[in-house]
Amino acid sequence: AKAFTEREIDLIPNGIDVDHFKPVEKNKRLAEALGLDTGKMKEDRVVGFVGELREKKGISALLRAYAQVNKIQSAALLVVGDVRAGEDKKLFDDLKSSIPNSKIIITGYVSNHDLPSYYSLMDVLVHPSLRDGMPNALLEAMACEKAVIATPVGGALDVLDDCENGRIVPINDINSLTTITQEVLSDKILQKKLGRSARRTIQDKFTLQNELDGNLTVYRKLGLKK
Repeated sequence: AKAFTEREIDLIPNGIDVDHFKPVEKNKRLAEALGLDTGKMKEDRVVGFVGELREKKGISALLRAYAQVNKIQSAALLVVGDVRAGEDKKLFDDLKSSIPNSKIIITGYVSNHDLPSYYSLMDVLVHPSLRDGMPNALLEAMACEKAVIATPVGGALDVLDDCENGRIVPINDINSLTTITQEVLSDKILQKKLGRSARRTIQDKFTLQNELDGNLTVYRKLGLKK
């Protein structure tokens, strides 16, 4: 915005309902329905992604890194949402067919009300965007005390402090994404540490009240009153 105007710019981050998005017990019925808690999959780790899977969101990096992780340790990839039709769906199908012994689950649309139950199934949320704004999925997962891994694009840099409340990996760096995902997946203590710090970050800076206050401040600067 500063490239186009010399006027003062107010940044108002997205806010999350931290009373709705919060840590909950693993939803075992949902896990069974999705095939994540039956047979040999019972002990598998779950890598999560929430949103529409497409080129902008790093579909290629996500699947390629998952393939490498799955070679090291049996894991499931839970995509809460769908894959965009067209070229993105073709790329997804091609990559999926090249991953042996994969367990990739596409849920389709999930309502905002039900999302915390889906976050409860994840060991780590991976959000490898190539470009982005401030993704709600990242904020929601953090509010649910999930360990998150994201790329340094858009608002992610305003939210994440690497190794403190999540992990940051370079864009399209499959090796780094694989290594860090595996590191987090294999360390429950690290997951809890990152998750707890992540929720504190959301509670301190990214609540609905903070978003409202930011908007009201702008209105007051414009001379508007209650």
